[in-house]
Amino acid sequence: MRMLLDPVEVPFAAEVWHWRGPAPFHVVSVPAGLADVLGEVAPLVSYGWGMDAR
Repeated sequence: MRMLLDPVEVPFAAEVWHWRGPAPFHVVSVPAGLADVLGEVAPLVSYGWGMDAR
């Protein structure tokens, strides 16, 4: 069974930095308190492109 969650917006300010590794991408370091919340919900949400994180 697939759970559908409402979108959530969490405003914060941070610098975007570019990782130039073998697969380059952009990263934003979120505040520690927000990182804890994201860690709690991560198993319940998709990591993007329509794929489940499980």
